[in-house]
Amino acid sequence: MVNCISCGKDIADNSKFCRFCSAPQVAKPSVPSCKKCGSVLLPNAKFCKGCGAKVEQIDNLATPTP
Repeated sequence: MVNCISCGKDIADNSKFCRFCSAPQVAKPSVPSCKKCGSVLLPNAKFCKGCGAKVEQIDNLATPTP
C-alpha cells in the first residue's frame, strides 16, 4: 500500500488513480512526505507542518521511489 499524493489515503501500489479522490498518481514527490496527510516534510522535522502529526522515525515517512 502507498498513500495517494492528493488525499493521503491508502491505495494499491500500482494505482494510476486514487479510488477515493480520483487524483492521478503519476507525479510522485521525490522528497519525504507525511504518511498521514502527504505534506512535504522538512529535514529533521519533528512534526508535520501540514497536519501536525509527530514524525518519530523514517518508518513513519512515505518515501516514494522516483
